[in-house]
Amino acid sequence: MEWINRFPFWHTIISRLRRTSQGAGLACIAAYEEGFAVTHVLHRGDAEKPLVDVCSFVVDSGSKNLNALARFINSSSLATVHFAGLMFPTSYMLFPAEAPQVPEAEVNNAIRWRIKDRLDFPIQEAVVDVFNIPGSRMATGDQQMVYVVAAREMMVRSCAEPFQRLKLDLQRIDILELALLNLMALTEDDADGMGLLFLDRSSGVVLAGRNGQMFIARPIDYGLNQLLESVNGRADVSANELGNSFVLDAIALEVQRTLDYYESHFSQPPAVALHVVPMPVPITGLLEALGDKLGMRVRNFAVRDLFEFAVTVDDADVARCLPAIGAALYRGGVA
Repeated sequence: MEWINRFPFWHTIISRLRRTSQGAGLACIAAYEEGFAVTHVLHRGDAEKPLVDVCSFVVDSGSKNLNALARFINSSSLATVHFAGLMFPTSYMLFPAEAPQVPEAEVNNAIRWRIKDRLDFPIQEAVVDVFNIPGSRMATGDQQMVYVVAAREMMVRSCAEPFQRLKLDLQRIDILELALLNLMALTEDDADGMGLLFLDRSSGVVLAGRNGQMFIARPIDYGLNQLLESVNGRADVSANELGNSFVLDAIALEVQRTLDYYESHFSQPPAVALHVVPMPVPITGLLEALGDKLGMRVRNFAVRDLFEFAVTVDDADVARCLPAIGAALYRGGVA
């Protein structure tokens, strides 16, 4: 794949079947406007919970010298471990496309010219990767469909910059949807099919999948800030009050459309539950209100039950670091 030579730090997203050895770990740094989420996760075998031994949000707002991040990396003994980076949906495009009928090694190069008219920037500036959509051949006939991830070269370089400046061993760059998929795969409901809702400050995403595979991901134009604004900024709000929020109506509609498409287009049984990823500011009546609107079981993503934490971390930091934890769960090995 031609872009791997230009971007050795972004390894293929789709090599998700190889397993690392027990005890292997991966760290992740996810950049936000106000700082960095830093995590390190140890894999201890399928019979044990993953061990999170670093989980911290490093406030470094507006910093150009990365001093706070550098101090934290050194104090946490992370300077010599393998790292993943994480890109958020504002930095890339994700969409389905027909898979080109070429050998696997040539897919990325072939797909570039098939998608060039769908990009809002020149194809010459694009970094492209693909991963399969499970069941799409059955749903669409003989043509296999893939998800295409396309990012502008400068966005990939921007994600990699902190690692290069701090001389960290960046092995791969992941996207939010696949980091969330790693989290979803830890739940018991994943075996039967489920949805996962993630709300950031001003946007969100809903996934539907089964057995560690993502069938569909849809963006949501509303996030935590808008949801709080719709109830006059009150996080301690009842399900009945929250049920009157037009923002919650919009979120529930996107979730319902996603789960309906997952069921009908891919011939899947109905999702058994929707799991909601914890937010830095928990909203009291959210699960009940969503359950009432969707007519299904809605659960909080049980972070404390699915991971063992070797450090004491408050719930707000855990919530802010969860996407980075998901990216650090990658078990394809390091190249």
